[in-house]
Amino acid sequence: MSETLVRFRPHLLRRRHLALLVAAMDAVQETLDRPEVLAAAGRFFERPFRDGEALSTLLRERDAHSQFYPWLLWDADFRAGSLGRRLMGRRCNRHADDRALLDALGEAAPDVYQIVQCRGGSTLLERVRDGARVAVDEPVLGAVSVPGDLLVARIVTLAECWLLDAVHIVLPGATRRGMVRAARRAHALPRERRLQTVMNAAFRALARLRRRQAPLRAPDGAPLLRATATLEVVDTAVMRNGLARLCEAGELEATDDGGWRVVGSALGAVGATLRLRGGLLHASTRSMRRAERLRAELAERVGGLRVGLTVICDLGAMLHEDRVELEGDLDVARMTRDWVEEYLRDLDDRPLATLGGDTPREAMRTTAGRGRVRALLRSLEALGEVGGPECKRSLDAFWAGLVRPSLGTEASRREPRGN
Repeated sequence: MSETLVRFRPHLLRRRHLALLVAAMDAVQETLDRPEVLAAAGRFFERPFRDGEALSTLLRERDAHSQFYPWLLWDADFRAGSLGRRLMGRRCNRHADDRALLDALGEAAPDVYQIVQCRGGSTLLERVRDGARVAVDEPVLGAVSVPGDLLVARIVTLAECWLLDAVHIVLPGATRRGMVRAARRAHALPRERRLQTVMNAAFRALARLRRRQAPLRAPDGAPLLRATATLEVVDTAVMRNGLARLCEAGELEATDDGGWRVVGSALGAVGATLRLRGGLLHASTRSMRRAERLRAELAERVGGLRVGLTVICDLGAMLHEDRVELEGDLDVARMTRDWVEEYLRDLDDRPLATLGGDTPREAMRTTAGRGRVRALLRSLEALGEVGGPECKRSLDAFWAGLVRPSLGTEASRREPRGN
């Protein structure tokens, strides 16, 4: 009986830890207008902020919440002491476990770890600066990462177990050499400067890795194309009526930017986008073949349109690091986001050669299959640097949608059946 209670203890602590984190994240968002917080943000991002709204905008644009909020709570140097302890001290006084967690969070500085092994609900991590190993009790980590990956993360150390507090970035194993040096250098710095030091090193390591890689291509090896079929609008009323009919039939849906997205397979390009611009209807999709079929279907079924040219854009060449001046171009960012959204739209049930003919949903049934799916999605992560945080959110949402049912399937297989 006592052994069962000991094994169950990490689960109880993880639940209390999660509840504490949720409360801390809610509380810290209410502090962004404080002068001391704006000053700290200025040190973190190396730029001034006039108010909390400006800081919120930057966090949203850079998708930097997972880096900044833990740093602000536990690492930032305030005269009155840790912001996290000030915000959560009264709440944590009610329970001994919460007090222990708060103390542990105060000690959990960011560091660099490499995944050694994932087994059951436990993941064995190696701290790269000194080789120390910890077994983190976090079942989801084994589902979303593979052995060899590096994490810039925070580990909460308690008497009973180690808990994963935050993961700031996941890196491929090929970046280890540079990250070992960065982790050792950061460990000798004041705590407030450690996260920026290892994050800057992580971005440099990823840039070096991309320079050694071939130009970006789609996961199936095909060119990263965006094909746009143009159709001249000769009768606006007829065209809009035709598009409205396709919306009612469930073939199109209106988008927030005033365009449309293909959601029905009858048009042959699920996920393709339609936009009106300068008297032309632009129908953009991810291959020449799909664009030509889409153009023919629209001309026949919508009406009020005259067929024009099809323009091919090689996104792989445009996104290559030698062309970084294009990263601020709004059209390139939009095309990149569109490509990722369309590629993911029907990916979960699409048989892929890279998965041995399995669909991603089928591959998630095994540990090896999950690793291959994760590698496939990681090949798209570089697009987020141009497409913006929306690309990363789309990839994360797609992965989460696969993980939830796969974990449920594994749990049902392990659960003993009743009579």
